Parts: sequence; C-alpha cells; structure tokens
Amino acid sequence: MFKNTLKALLLFLAGSLAGAENLVNVSWGDNIMVGSGISKLDTPEKIAISMKSWLDNYDGKGILWRISSDYLERYYLRQPTPFQSRYDKKVKEVFSVFNPVDVVRAEAKKNGQIFLLYGTFLDHGCPPNILYGDSSPFPWQDKVTIAHPEYQERDLEGNWHYGVLDLSVPEARKFIIDRLIGFLDEYQADGIYLCSRTHTPPALHGDQFGFGPNIVKEYQKRYGIDITKDPRFNYKAPEYAPKSKELDNWRKLRGEYLVTFIREMRAAIGNRLFYIGLPRGNTMQPPYGNMFVDKETILREDLVDGMIVGVISGRFLYPKRTTPHKDLGYLESDGDHFNIPSINDEIKKLSAINNRVKFYYQGNFQRQDPDAGNGLMIGAPNSRPAPYLLDSKAMNGTSLKVECFVKVAPIQGGFSKWARIVSKYNHNDNKMRGWELHINDDWTIGFRSNMINASGNRIDNQLNSKNKITPGKWHHLCAIYNKDTNRKYLYIDGKQEAVWDIPAGYVLNDTPDVDVVIGSYNYGNQELRGEIDELLISTDPAFTGIPEKPYTGKEKGLLGLWHFDGGSGRTDAKHPQVTDGFILSPTFSNGIFG
Repeated sequence: MFKNTLKALLLFLAGSLAGAENLVNVSWGDNIMVGSGISKLDTPEKIAISMKSWLDNYDGKGILWRISSDYLERYYLRQPTPFQSRYDKKVKEVFSVFNPVDVVRAEAKKNGQIFLLYGTFLDHGCPPNILYGDSSPFPWQDKVTIAHPEYQERDLEGNWHYGVLDLSVPEARKFIIDRLIGFLDEYQADGIYLCSRTHTPPALHGDQFGFGPNIVKEYQKRYGIDITKDPRFNYKAPEYAPKSKELDNWRKLRGEYLVTFIREMRAAIGNRLFYIGLPRGNTMQPPYGNMFVDKETILREDLVDGMIVGVISGRFLYPKRTTPHKDLGYLESDGDHFNIPSINDEIKKLSAINNRVKFYYQGNFQRQDPDAGNGLMIGAPNSRPAPYLLDSKAMNGTSLKVECFVKVAPIQGGFSKWARIVSKYNHNDNKMRGWELHINDDWTIGFRSNMINASGNRIDNQLNSKNKITPGKWHHLCAIYNKDTNRKYLYIDGKQEAVWDIPAGYVLNDTPDVDVVIGSYNYGNQELRGEIDELLISTDPAFTGIPEKPYTGKEKGLLGLWHFDGGSGRTDAKHPQVTDGFILSPTFSNGIFG
C-alpha cells in the first residue's frame, strides 16, 4: 500500500471519475509553432480554455506537459537554423510575459487533473553534420553529451549513437535523473512522465550499438566472451549469429541497465507519480536497436504508477530511410507492424502482472477493448467540442457515401495541408488505414482510401478533384465508394470530378476499431478551418444531387447525420464558443438552410 497520503490522493484523482481516463500529451513547442487559434497555447487564457476542453470533451484527466523548451534553453547547444531561430524567438516572447508551466499547474489543480512533466531520456540531439529529417543540420545537442560523448551508445567501430544514452554508464543515468528531479522540484508537478521517444536518426541495424566498455566488461565477466572480438556479435561479419543464445544474453544485459535506470528514477521521485512510455513488444526497436525491455520486472518491482505502451519514434522523421526494419535486423517493430502483440493483448498481459499500475495506449481516438487499460494517451486536440461517430463498425464491409456542405476560411499565409473534413484513418497501423475526405493545399478536394484484397495486399489511393473550391464560399461535397461497381467517385457542387476503377479483388479496408473524426485528423491535427453543415454518412452509394432542404433522418442506409444547428451542437455555458481572431477549427454551421 502507499506510504504517502499525497501519492494516494493523486492516484485517486486520476482514477476516481467514471469512464475513460485519457492522458493529454502536450508538445508545447509544436503548439506554439504550428498551432492556430486557441490551440496555439501561447497565452494563459488559451491554456486554461484548452485544458478544460480536454477534460470535458476528451476525458483528459491527466496532462503530460513536455518541457523541451526548458531543456533547450538551459542545457542544449542550438544551431541557428531558420526554424530553430523562430522557435527560440517565440519561446522568449512567451516567457517574457508568463511561464506556461505555472498556468498548467494552477489549471490542473482547479480542474482536478493530474499534472506530469513530460521528459525524455534518449533524445539528447546530434552535431550539425547529422542531417535532421535527412535534409538539414541537426538543430540542437545536449552540452553534457558534447562534453562527455562516452555517455552515449557506441558501435564496434567506435561510432556514437548520438543522443542515445548508454544506460550502463552511471554518470549518464545520474545527470538525466538529477535534471528531471530538478524540474520536478522547481515546478511542483504531481510527477514525471518519462518517454522513450527520440529525434535521433535510427541505427543502421538492430544490433549495431551496445558496445560500451561497461557492457563489454560485464558480459566478459559473466560469460567469458569479448563481444568486441567475437564475430557473432558483428552484424557485418559472415559469422554474425542473430538467433544465438549469446546475442540474446547481450540484448538482455543491455536491458538490465534500463531497469537499473528506472529503479534509480523511482527512488529519486519518491512518493510522487512516475509514468513511463515504452514501445509495444519486448525490445526498444528502432531507432535504438534490439535492447530488451523487461516490463515484467518493472511491474513486479512496482517501479512505476503508470505505463504508456505503443510509443514509437516515427519513420516519418527520416523519409529517405525506407528499408524495412525486418531487413535491418530488428527483432520486432511497432512502426513496421511485425512481431508485436495487439495492444489489447499486451495491456491485458501487463495488467495481470500488476493491477495497481494504470495502463494507456498511444493511439489517439482508436477504439480499445474496454477491459484493456485505463485509456489513451492522445496528442493535444483542438479546443472545440468535436463530434465523433464512436461506433463505426456498421460501415465496414459496405458501400459508403459521405456528403456535406463546407465553407473554408480564407487564411493569410496559406492553408493547413490535408485539412480533414471527415477522417476514419489512423497511421499507427496499416490495418487501421481506412478513408478520409480532405482539402488539399491547392484547394482541390481529396478522397483518400486504403484498399485491401483477400491476400492482405494493400493499395493506398487518393482521388483528387479537377476543380478547386473557393475560400469563403459554400460548396457541396460528396465522396462515394460503391462496393457493387467497385468504383470510387468524387463530386463538387453536384458535378462528378473524378472516378477510379478499383482493381479487381480489392475492397475498402475494414477499420472497425477506428473512430470517425469530424473536422480534424485522427490525432487532432490537420484541422479544418471554416464551417461544416449537414453532414451525412450512409451505405447508399447513389448520388442524388445537392439537397435543397435539411436531411430528414430517413435517408436510405443512414449511419450518421449532423445538422449542427446551434453552432457546435454544444452551446451551453459549459461549452462556450470562443475565438481570438481566428475561425476555430472547425466551426459547425446552421447557415445553409437557416
């Protein structure tokens, strides 16, 4: 049982309310740079409105507030890249007026939300000769790893895995623990969320790194083998033995130091809350390698209060690195979806080991087995109440029609790429890529879908309109998938814009576990800026023209219908409509039929 009343109270607040207990992951630096309107989070008012909205509309009962701006300002050497310069300027502007963390702490207390500082331990940056995103000099690097490169992982040739700490080095563990505890004491948060995500380029092979002197010495002590000279450990050598017991023991030894680090962090945090974010499966996966992740020991020793599973460092950061992870010697990969358990199976297994720990999945708005875990970790969604068709199983294996009226806001400085009108699509897993209707950068309309055949082969198709919509003007849009004729159609203002003959044997991918999200992408970004009205979703593939009066609710094959009368549909005092000079994303209108 808990020895500290405060810790028990915090856990009670995190789990006392009925329903989901989602965590809202706020990467504040991203919000201030690419957010708009309330979602920009650059004033106390925007933060307060957003936090209340996350609680009311997304069951956001925990706030994970990333403190990378503090990291960068206090401890990192920055390169004067254009983006980094704009970022530094924006951060200084905000902090000259107020400290966002002080506002978050006060609002969390007012709302009854738990507040955790979100920190990383494998994301310490690279020198500028390493290309970030395969295209530009890496913008930042930790001063500690510059002074002590030996704190980082290394390979057999002496190359550093920049930004990724060698956890077998006690000094490496200590400096990051001291740093995080310093922030925790300074900001008086309820605890720490320690995330395994990184911006570092991925290893060239799953067994490339892990040859620091402490690992080498301990392995030789235990097994009498010098792993720097034995060719079985060299992925470039003909004798490389990836399935051998010797390599398995090495991967597990590396993982022991991860557990040591978590033990030390637990001791330093004391009775405050400690949540950790890890990949699915049994290894750290790309970009780190095949280091074993001993979740069972972490749970049996009661080292954490919460665990988020499914954390990955996306391949999208390095688009030129397209070789499948399996071909790079990785034993499993959440990013490439091989050799990993389903999220429900993983969480059920873990919760059976320790049912005190709260479990979450990083999978924004993805449906979960109600018996698996406490909720989701979601990216900070826009602050507008957004309707979701939560039970979307009825539209799987059927024809599909989506139609609505849209008036897009003219926005100075361009438009958000692929602003979503309606989306039933999730990039986290190929099995969950369904369909979405969106607006392209050039103001054409796109109808994207994932098609699958009986052999499991997939085709991603995007049907684009020939003509463009006009900002500030109402347009009627209609996207159709006709299962019987095996065609996709796209209409604007009653005129057929595009048609696609789907290859024989392919049908629209069934995605019963992915919600339909209106006005934004599944992650709460690529938001529509403008207005939506009279949205209808049905299984009737017939195009019947532009409606001249509101839908009746008796339409053939009806699955979902939103009139949006009264703005968002939630205009009571609890859900006010707020603006700060932007048209919020999205505005739901009753302007078509009065």
